[in-house]
Amino acid sequence: MFFEKVLIGIIVVLIGFLVAVLAHITYDTFIREHITSGVVTAKWHQVAYTSIVMVPAGKIFIPATQYHPERWWLTVRGTLRNGTPDEESFTFNKDFWDKTQVGDTITL
Repeated sequence: MFFEKVLIGIIVVLIGFLVAVLAHITYDTFIREHITSGVVTAKWHQVAYTSIVMVPAGKIFIPATQYHPERWWLTVRGTLRNGTPDEESFTFNKDFWDKTQVGDTITL
């Protein structure tokens, strides 16, 4: 009886944690307002790399490689519709990244 209550408590906590994570992802992806234009404050290039993740295969975990292509980032400072200042980083294609300099105003 005691172990059943502990197990139910653990399941409730895990479900609550899952709901909180999904709510955060949903808010940041679909609901949160993003800037639509602003001034470029930083730019950087992330080289391609490979990482190793452990993937479950039955009762064991096996290593699997995951390739991450190179990315070109720009950080843009702008304002939201309500006038609040905000700063976000975005990835762009190499051609646009090459043409854009810190201090340029861009529309997203």
